[in-house]
Amino acid sequence: MSDYEKLIEKYFFGEMDAKETQAFETKLEIDDVLMKLYDEFVLAKKLVEEAGRLELRAQLESIDKDLTESKSPVIPIWTKSVIRIAAIVVIALGIYHFGFNQSRTGPEIFYDQYEAYSVPSGERSSGLSGDESWLEALDLYKNEKYQAALELMNQIEDPISESQLQFYRGLCFLSLKNPEMAMQEFNQVLLSDSDYKEHAQWYLALTFLLDSELEGASELLKQIDSAGGFYANRAKKILKMRITN
Repeated sequence: MSDYEKLIEKYFFGEMDAKETQAFETKLEIDDVLMKLYDEFVLAKKLVEEAGRLELRAQLESIDKDLTESKSPVIPIWTKSVIRIAAIVVIALGIYHFGFNQSRTGPEIFYDQYEAYSVPSGERSSGLSGDESWLEALDLYKNEKYQAALELMNQIEDPISESQLQFYRGLCFLSLKNPEMAMQEFNQVLLSDSDYKEHAQWYLALTFLLDSELEGASELLKQIDSAGGFYANRAKKILKMRITN
C-alpha cells in the first residue's frame, strides 16, 4: 500500500486528528494524483457498501482471477486500480468493524479521544481587554496549571468576550475532571453567537462521555457529524463505536 493510500484510508475511517484532517483536505485540493486516488477510493468504498464485504470479496477474487487469465492485451487501468483499492477497503472495513464492535465505556472513549485545546497563536492579541491577568491565565492553561488558570480567570472583570472566558473555564474544569462545572460553562457558550461554539460543542460531547451521559453525548456527536465541520470525522468515528455504561 502506498503512502497516499494509507493517508486516504486513515481519512476515510476517521483515524486522523483535527490537524491531520485539515492538512489532508488542503493537500487534496492541490494534488491531482491524491485527488484521483481519492476518487477511486470513493468508488471502491461505494462498491463495498452496496455489494457487502463478504460477497464483494468473492467477486473481487473472481474478477482478479479472470483478469489474470485474460488473453486480452488491454485491461483498463482504472479497473485494475479500483479492484485493488476495493480489496484494501474490504480488509480495512473488516478490521475497522472488528475493533469498533468491542464495547467501550464513555470514560474510556473520553481518555482515548481527549486532546487539550491548543491556544491559537492570535489568542493572546485578541484577548480580554488586553488584561494582563488574561494573558497570564492563558499561559497557566498552556502549561497545564488548570486550577491556577481557573482562579485567575475568575478574577477577570468585564471581559470583552464572555463566551471566550466561559470556554476556557470549561476547558479548565474538564481538565480537572469536574464534568458538572465544565458542562455549565460549555452550555453557556452554546447559547451565545460565538466563534467558540463549534469547539464548545465538541468538548461538551467529550464531557458527557467522561460523565457517562451517553444520550447527551450521542445527540451532540450526531449534530457535529451532520454539520461536517472541524470535528465531524472524529464524531463519526465515535458514533460507530458500541458504547456501554
